Amino acid sequence: MVTVIGGRDKTKKDTYMLSVLLNRFERGEIRDDHPLQRNADMWDNSCRDGLIATIIKGEDLDSIKICEQIKNGEVEQWLIDGKQRLTNSRKYKLNGFRLGKNIEFPIVAYKVAKKDEEGNFMYDHEGKREYEYIEYDLRGKMYKDLPDELKECFDSYAFDVVKHLNCTDEEVAYHMRRYNRQKSLNVAQNAITYSDKIAREIKLLSSNKFFKDCSGLSSTDINNGVVDKVVFETLMVTYFLEDWKKSAKSQGEYLSEHCSKENFEEMENNLNRLHKVIDDENAKLFTTKNAFLLISLFNKFKKLSLEDIKYNEFLTHLATDLCNKKANERSWGEINAEKSSKDKGIVNEKVQILDTLMEEYFKPELEARENEEKENKESEIDFVKAAIGENVTEEDVEFYDLCLEDYLLEVDSKSKARNQENRKSLLALVAYTCVKDIDPTKWFASYFSTHMNYLKDQKENYEVMKKDLCTYCSRNVA
Repeated sequence: MVTVIGGRDKTKKDTYMLSVLLNRFERGEIRDDHPLQRNADMWDNSCRDGLIATIIKGEDLDSIKICEQIKNGEVEQWLIDGKQRLTNSRKYKLNGFRLGKNIEFPIVAYKVAKKDEEGNFMYDHEGKREYEYIEYDLRGKMYKDLPDELKECFDSYAFDVVKHLNCTDEEVAYHMRRYNRQKSLNVAQNAITYSDKIAREIKLLSSNKFFKDCSGLSSTDINNGVVDKVVFETLMVTYFLEDWKKSAKSQGEYLSEHCSKENFEEMENNLNRLHKVIDDENAKLFTTKNAFLLISLFNKFKKLSLEDIKYNEFLTHLATDLCNKKANERSWGEINAEKSSKDKGIVNEKVQILDTLMEEYFKPELEARENEEKENKESEIDFVKAAIGENVTEEDVEFYDLCLEDYLLEVDSKSKARNQENRKSLLALVAYTCVKDIDPTKWFASYFSTHMNYLKDQKENYEVMKKDLCTYCSRNVA
């Protein structure tokens, strides 16, 4: 096919009222049965209802496209783009369906002339007819239910029509391909249009380097907005599991109303931390099916106060030996094989299984840490008792510990004196200041500005610090 530029116009643009187009459509002057044309009724109810509401409200729509062919002296006008718009408009005009309950902005206001109780028109002091606006709810209405004013709005809607003149079969096919080449919004891309209040925050999270570097999402997934959907799902599971919504649209609407600034900030921090520890093998686990669950699980993991690398270790076992371990009567491998992966029941069960597996996996380590902390606490109490010769309780040591944290604010963060190994002598010194009613705040700043290290022997270190404190106090008092 050769396209000739210049010469006779190949395209004509006109504007027709919808009622005129429907009449021509009804008479067969505009045909929608070209062999290359798709069937009617391709739209779901939300698209169909949105179209009718758009027409009644006088909002803009894309133009109708027609290809004209002349064969054996007869003119055929093929509808190549706009079939769904005309067929659904015709069906509504014939009272073929009622508008649904989910129309966006369903209330319309139209102007009517005011009348008195006797039905006479009312006029103002200048003799002009008075008008008022009546609000009308489109939901549940057929064409026959509309007031005359809105029927007129529907019938007189101005459709732009682009007509390609004197087309060959090859040109008709070309134009049909051309107009259908544009890809419609997918589920994920459409969902974010319902989260206008938080769209900027969603996009910021979606662009986090974690998804590109440490997930099983493809470049196509990232380009097609699938990451936005993963972010929606992660926020829902992490903060609003009880109100889980399966559809991306419902999630977007819900999060717009309920998500807080703190939620977004915490998720961003979680993604940054995960980016540092997830290895290439475990990155494959963060798929469109499960990424939201594993990112959300990390939010619970961090509350265990373990090193982040431990989470990567857990994921390694989840993909191997833990995969077939029973938890809540089913294994992760069994439930992960379910096709309906986003149903509320499945999501809740997956969350419970992951929680159980993680809790059981880290239980020995957490118990060992708890026992170690208990032993350290007992050792600290014994040390403080021996140092100050008083009846010291666990509550006393907890108080000394709080005081010590305040005093350490005066100490350089890089000082080795802050080491856990030096904790006993520091606690004993604080206990001594409490018994002697001394405020050691200034001494801490002075002493540790020159003593960046400490003696390994905690008893000896305590005696050295106590002696320096007493000297400092006597000198400052004098």
